[in-house]
Amino acid sequence: MADSSNKLATTIGAVAALLTAVTGLIVILNKIGVVKTTETPAIVATEHAADAGGRGDPVPAKLPEPKPADAKPAQPDPPPPPPELEYASYYNAKYGYAVVYPKALLFPEKEAAYGQRFKSLDGKVMMSVISGDNTSHDTPANSYAETMHTLTTVTPVTIVRQLLEPRGYAIDTKNGPRLSHMKLVMSDKYYRLLSMEYDDSDRTVFEPVWTHIVTAFEK
Repeated sequence: MADSSNKLATTIGAVAALLTAVTGLIVILNKIGVVKTTETPAIVATEHAADAGGRGDPVPAKLPEPKPADAKPAQPDPPPPPPELEYASYYNAKYGYAVVYPKALLFPEKEAAYGQRFKSLDGKVMMSVISGDNTSHDTPANSYAETMHTLTTVTPVTIVRQLLEPRGYAIDTKNGPRLSHMKLVMSDKYYRLLSMEYDDSDRTVFEPVWTHIVTAFEK
């Protein structure tokens, strides 16, 4: 009985020694790169849809949906429109017509016999209105032809717009950075001619001003 116990103890000791040796060998081989141990994979977070019994299958966590390739960034709000201008009126008593002008942008000079001139404070913007008797009984078509001839030959400029009308004409020109507008209204008795000139850099301000003024002038 004692011999059996001694044999069992010897066998257990031999097995333990063998396991220790094998473990040590694996550690050494792992350090020198011969044997690599497998790392435990990271656990992916999942959401569980619980069933009535409290159990549920793992459901992959929802990822944010990618934005469409053609998605455009939000556009900034447009700038507010400029404040509405206040207009004053110049009235020509001799021929019975009026011209409006923006009080904050153009200022009247001393009235002349032929009409009225207006200027901005820096002198870069000018507007004038002249009038007279149509003693030669000129026609809009003839006056238009003479003006176009002068603009294209005597003082050549770029004609931006030209329009012959039943009661006169409208001509817009450009000479370098300067823009000019002309509007003629003619009758058998008299004529009146409105003009404005300004730099192209002031166009966004004075082009709508001209449109407002000439609309009232041609009536």
